[in-house]
Amino acid sequence: MNLPIRFARHALRTGAASLALATVACSPSEPRLALPYPIDSFCGWRVPRGTAINSIVSATNDQITGLAPSLPVLQARARKDGGAIGHWPKTQLLKLPNVAHGLGAPGNYVRMRTAAVIGVPPDGSMRPVYIEIEDGARWRWIRLIAYDSQDVCSEGARSL
Repeated sequence: MNLPIRFARHALRTGAASLALATVACSPSEPRLALPYPIDSFCGWRVPRGTAINSIVSATNDQITGLAPSLPVLQARARKDGGAIGHWPKTQLLKLPNVAHGLGAPGNYVRMRTAAVIGVPPDGSMRPVYIEIEDGARWRWIRLIAYDSQDVCSEGARSL
């Protein structure tokens, strides 16, 4: 067999294996949050960002710091202080190992369907974030502390 052909076949075999290995190694191992839709906006003339809601919800202290009020109370707070409430049509898996263990859920994930991010801390400190999680056969709101203090409202055109 001709040497260049043999080399080309070897390169194709090892290249395909390298590509497959790189694809597996670089693929996310954690479930990703879909963008919330719809989003209840309490941003005034500004626009809520689903990516900001996901970022804030994903960067919490993984400890329940108290039960949250009901959705109407959270909506009233958001009207007063600004913010957004994101809804997901399908439940999302959110990695919170301590919360899941505390609730007796198997694994490291809780099932979430709504998140409320209200206001921006004036001093840039950590802020509470409220998520609605499945606790056994019922849904309830919990309060966590978010490390991400970005504003969920931004200037610009509305986008998903």
